[in-house]
Amino acid sequence: MLVTGAVGPHDDLDEARLTRQLNHGRTPLREALKRLTHEGFVIWPPRRPPRPISFDMTAMQRLWEARLVLEETVARFAAIRISDEQLTRVSELCEAIRHAVLNQNTYEATEYDYAFHVAVAEGSDNPYMAETVSHLNCVGLPLWYRAHRVFGTEDSYADHNAIVQALASRDPEAAAATVVDHIRLSYARQLRMLELELGDPLASLSPTRFTRTSQAIKGTEGDDAQAQNREGTSSIPAPPDRVDQSNGASKPGRTQ
Repeated sequence: MLVTGAVGPHDDLDEARLTRQLNHGRTPLREALKRLTHEGFVIWPPRRPPRPISFDMTAMQRLWEARLVLEETVARFAAIRISDEQLTRVSELCEAIRHAVLNQNTYEATEYDYAFHVAVAEGSDNPYMAETVSHLNCVGLPLWYRAHRVFGTEDSYADHNAIVQALASRDPEAAAATVVDHIRLSYARQLRMLELELGDPLASLSPTRFTRTSQAIKGTEGDDAQAQNREGTSSIPAPPDRVDQSNGASKPGRTQ
C-alpha cells in the first residue's frame, strides 16, 4: 500500500481500518507501524495518527545527494571486496529484475531493484555502509515504483547488468562510474515524474522515457540486447516478502 501509493501521503493510517483490512490485531499492527516509521515509510507525530511520508522536490534532491555520495564509495569497495558468492547473489537479483520486467510486474521489479542495491552494499564488506544504503533506498522505494510506472522498466535490466559486469571486472573506478550513471538517471526519472505530477507544462514536452544505449553503459554495442534475449538459466531468488495480493494477508516485510 505504501510503495504503490494505494495510501497517499495525506491519508492517515487509521489503526481500526487497517486492523479490519489486514485481519490482524492491534498489537502486531502497531509494531508494524513502528517498524515502517523506523524504515522511513511513515511519520508518526505525537498525539496524531501516522501517515505515509511525502516527497517534494527538495526532499528528493537531498535523498539523491545522499545516495550519490554513499553508493559511489560503496561500489569502489565492493569491486575490491565482494566475494564470489556475493557476486553470484547480485547477478541472480539482476536476472530477477529482468524476469520481472519481462512479466511487466512493476512492483516485483522495484523490490528486486532494492534488494540488488543492498546486495551490492553488502559486498563492500562494510556493515555500516550496507545498513545506510538499505535505509536510504527503503525510503525511496515509493519514488522508484512511481517512476517505473510512469516511464516503464525496459532499461532496468541493462542498467543493473552493467553494474554486475563492472563488479565482476574488479575495477573500482568502473564500478563507481557505472553506479553514479545509474543513480543520476534514476534521479532524472524521478524529477520528471514529480514535474508531471505537479502539472509542470514543460514536463509534457520532454521525452516520456529515459533510455540509454549500450555504448554509454559499457562502451560496447549489442551486449545488453543479446543478454535480454537469451533464455536465461540462472537461479531466480524468491520474490521479496510483501503483502499477499490474493487475500490481503500480511507477510513479513514491507507492505506494498
